[in-house]
Amino acid sequence: MTTPPSTLYTRLSHSPPQIRLLSIHSSSLEISCRLHIVTLSPSLEFTALSYVWGPPEATETILVNNRPVSVRSNLANALRNVTYHWKKRFPNRPTEEFRLWADVICINQEDVPERNFQVKLMRELYASAELVISWLGNSGRVNMFSAMEALGAISRETKGIYLSADQGPKWEWMKGYPCLTDRGGVDGLLNAHWQAIQDFFEVDYFKRAWIFQELVLGREIVFMYGRDSIGWDVVADAARWLVLTGQAIRKKGWNGYPKDDHNFDPLVVAALASGAGSWWKVDAVAEMRVTMASDDKDGDVRWDLFPKYRYLAATNPRDHIYALLGVARGDNLVVDYDADIVSVYLDYVNAWVQDTGRVEVLCYSGIGMVKNVRETGAPSWMPNYPYENDREAALFRNLTDAFLGYNADKGVFDANSTISHIRGISLFVTAVVGPAIRKVHERSSTEMWDIASDFMRRNTTYITGIHPLKAFFQAVIGDETRTGRDLVAFVWEMIKLMQPPDQGLGYMIHSGKKFRALAGGCRGGENIIDCFERVLAADSDSKARSEIRAFVGMKTREQYNPFDSAAGDFAMAYTVYTRLCFSRHVCETKDGYIGIAPFGTLPGDRVAVVKGCNTPVVIRLLRGNTQFLKDCSWKHAALQL
Repeated sequence: MTTPPSTLYTRLSHSPPQIRLLSIHSSSLEISCRLHIVTLSPSLEFTALSYVWGPPEATETILVNNRPVSVRSNLANALRNVTYHWKKRFPNRPTEEFRLWADVICINQEDVPERNFQVKLMRELYASAELVISWLGNSGRVNMFSAMEALGAISRETKGIYLSADQGPKWEWMKGYPCLTDRGGVDGLLNAHWQAIQDFFEVDYFKRAWIFQELVLGREIVFMYGRDSIGWDVVADAARWLVLTGQAIRKKGWNGYPKDDHNFDPLVVAALASGAGSWWKVDAVAEMRVTMASDDKDGDVRWDLFPKYRYLAATNPRDHIYALLGVARGDNLVVDYDADIVSVYLDYVNAWVQDTGRVEVLCYSGIGMVKNVRETGAPSWMPNYPYENDREAALFRNLTDAFLGYNADKGVFDANSTISHIRGISLFVTAVVGPAIRKVHERSSTEMWDIASDFMRRNTTYITGIHPLKAFFQAVIGDETRTGRDLVAFVWEMIKLMQPPDQGLGYMIHSGKKFRALAGGCRGGENIIDCFERVLAADSDSKARSEIRAFVGMKTREQYNPFDSAAGDFAMAYTVYTRLCFSRHVCETKDGYIGIAPFGTLPGDRVAVVKGCNTPVVIRLLRGNTQFLKDCSWKHAALQL
C-alpha cells in the first residue's frame, strides 16, 4: 500500500525557497527515511542524489515518516548504498548529519505547482549541494570494477603528456598495463577492460537530459556502482584523453600505433578512431562545467544549448526544455507541467525569437525529420527534440551542426525588413523564395553511383561553369568552398563507398579507377592524376592543383589497401554517405542547381533563404500557409509557416 501524498507532504515556502531532505534511519532489509523541510541556502550541508528513475514496473515499498511509499527499485538500491559512500567521503562526521535530496521523494510529484517551482530551483540546488552522488546502478552487463580500474589508469598516466589533437597519440604508457593492450577474445571482440570502458559510458545514466544538468552543476561528484566508486575528475580526465586520442588518430593517421607489438589489440585503435565511444558525452559535460565556472550566471540565455544537447533523452517531452533551464539560464521561461506539449514548445520558440530576432530553431524542425511530432498537432516549424534522441535520428542527424558557423542570410535582407514573430501557431518570417525543385533522387544505399552517373550524362558543364562531377561532390558534402587536398581526400573516400553496378564490394575497386569511370574516362594521354586535377581544380587555382596531384600521386603509388586510409577523411565521407542514404535526398532545381534536401521533399517544393536562419530551407507552398520541411544545403517575401 502507498501512502497518499496529501498525508505525507506539507506545503513548501517559495520565499525563502524551501526544499525537503531525507535522513536515512535504516537501509538494510527495510529502508526507513524521514523528511525534513529546510531553507535552501549556500550554507546548507546536504548531498544530492543523481540517478535515473528506471523501469516503472520494478518497484519496492519503503517507509517515509513511518508511512509506506512505493518507489522504483533503482532508487531503493541507491538508498541502500548511499550512506556508505557518504561516510567514505566524510569519515569524521557522524552519520546522523547525513541529509540527502532525492527528487521522487523530496518533491510531491502529484503537486504540479510544487514541481514547477522546484524545477526552477535545480540550478541553485545542485550548485549548493556539498556532494553529488551519481548512482549508476548495481547490476547489469557492465564490469564496473574493470572499467573503474582502467579509467583510473588512463587518468593517472596521461596527465600532462597529452595536450591536443594536433599531437600524435601517445601509447607508450600502455605497455605497463597489459590489461589495456592484450588482444580480446574471439569474434573480433575488444579485450575485457576496453569493453568495460565502452560499457561504462554506455549506461543509460549518461544519456539523460536531467543527468546532464546535474553533472554540469554539481560542485563535487562521485560515481557509485554498488559499493564501488570513482571520482568525477578521474572519469572526466579519462574521457578527455579518449576523445583527444580519437581526434588525433583521425587527424594524424595511425602513426605511433605499435603495429610490431603483436600483443597490442588493433581493435582498441579502431574503437578510438571511430569516434563511436560514448565517452564524448562525459567530455561534453566537462566542457560545459568549465564554461559555467567562468561564466556570468546572469548573462544572456544560452539558446544554443537546447538544440546542441537535443540528443539527450527525456521521458516527458517537456523536459527537453525544462531539464536544461539551469545551465541555459532560461529563467525567463515558465515551467508548467500542466501545459500541453505544443504550448510548451511554442512558448520556448517565441521566447527565443523575441530575445534574438533569429529563427535558427528552424534548423531543428520540419516534416523532413526522420520522425516528426505531427500527431501532437504541432506546426511544421516546431523543433522535434522529443525524437532527436531516437537511435535512427541520432545516427543521421541534420545538416545544421556542420553549418552552425554559416550565414545563409548574410547580406540578403535589409535592416528594415520584417522581424520574425509568432501569432497563434503561425510563425511569420521574411524570406527569399528561390527556385522550385524539379528532380528528387530517391534511392537505396547502393544507388549513389547511378545518381552521380546520371547527373554526369545530363550535364557536360555545371551551371556555374565547373565540372559537373565536382559540383556533385561539393553539393553532397554541403561545402562549395572545399578545394584542393580537403576536397580530393573527401572525394577519394566517398568514391570508395560508392558501389558501381554489379559490384557488390565496390570499395575493393581502386578509388582512382572508379573516379575515372564516373568522370567519363581519361582524355587522350591523361592519367588518373591528370583526371582528378582536371575535374576538381580550377585552372587559376595552382595551389589546389598542386595539392590534388600530390594526394592522388601518393595514393596511386601506394600498394592499395581499401581499408588503409586517414581515419578523419574516411569518417567525414562515411558520415556524408550514410546521411545521403538514410536521411537526405539529392535534388535538382528547375534552373539546374544540385543540392541535398530532407526526406519528404517533393518536386515543386521550393528552396528559400529565411531572415535569421543560418542555412537555406525547403518549404512547401500551400493554400493559406506554408509547410516547413527542413534545412538544406543549397526576391523578398513574407511567409507564414
